[in-house]
Amino acid sequence: MQHRLASRPRVLLGVALLLASSSVRASDSLTDAISAAAESAREWITDTRRALHRIPELGSTEHKTSALIKSKLDELGIPYQ
Repeated sequence: MQHRLASRPRVLLGVALLLASSSVRASDSLTDAISAAAESAREWITDTRRALHRIPELGSTEHKTSALIKSKLDELGIPYQ
């Protein structure tokens, strides 16, 4: 199942980076929109974190961890190498 934010990861990242710059102040409506988007992703993020913690692997042997991360990046449409 694709998360509803999967179609907008770059937009959300761009907004977050924009807000991080000291020269930009967010309006209340933008802040509310970001808060709503973050809240809607909370369960997905929590589930992903818990899945990562269920597959502990030693350094340089993170094959299952790597596969999970790749699947999440694919799910979000984020390219990787």
